[in-house]
Amino acid sequence: MRFLSAKPLEAYHALTHRIPEWWSSDFEGQSASIGDVFTVRFGSTFKRLRIVELENLRHVAWICEAQRIVMPEGMAPLGNEAEWVGQTIRWTLVPEGTGTMLSFLHEGLTPESECWSVCEPGWDQTLQSLALLLETGKGRPFAHLDEAHLALLTRKPIPTPKI
Repeated sequence: MRFLSAKPLEAYHALTHRIPEWWSSDFEGQSASIGDVFTVRFGSTFKRLRIVELENLRHVAWICEAQRIVMPEGMAPLGNEAEWVGQTIRWTLVPEGTGTMLSFLHEGLTPESECWSVCEPGWDQTLQSLALLLETGKGRPFAHLDEAHLALLTRKPIPTPKI
């Protein structure tokens, strides 16, 4: 669960209309209605998702229909590059005070998943980007990741800023 400094309407709108602003700017398709399909790309990696559940201002669910995960340089390739196919990603919004409590669940993604080493920190960064978009009006989608975020995803040392 994560508290977002935004009303449920703003959070719901970000989940259904503003995905390129917080997840990946390489986005194609639609994401506002049940049955809509969209694709997000992260370099050679892609995910194609279908909207399967929408409850206005409360819940969004996507199912992964196709994907390919290409591991970062220096990491062993996955045996199953389509590990997410058939898995559901759920977003639940609950009003709380002046903001919204966000519950996120990627059904099927566990520490035993082959992609865990990049998917778990990737979702952490993505959730931070969504919160940043809602708090400041500007997220940090994949196309705008800096060296520190890429280091987090690849578990390399975070570069020290030059002074």
